[in-house]
Amino acid sequence: MKTLHLAILSADYFNVPTEQIKDIESVLTMVGGKVVYGAGPFSRLAPPLPPVVQDWLPVGQYGEYYKRTAVEAQNLARAMSRPGIIADAGAWEACGCGVI
Repeated sequence: MKTLHLAILSADYFNVPTEQIKDIESVLTMVGGKVVYGAGPFSRLAPPLPPVVQDWLPVGQYGEYYKRTAVEAQNLARAMSRPGIIADAGAWEACGCGVI
């Protein structure tokens, strides 16, 4: 007997511009014929999340993990691409994090 493994992606891998491939996500994942992940229009099919073991984790309080938007990810990547030296005077001006 063959088992079914399937992933439905948020965009067509073969037709998106190369720089957008990194933004493709699974919206439905099946392993062995069972849905193990569902997002967006498939979220109602997703199994319940396992209980949070460590009570100090933020996911225990907020109910889900934080996901950066594409703009936030681009801003972070831009800031990290300009590393600076942090010194005693003007530390935040030199770090490249955008905080002044």
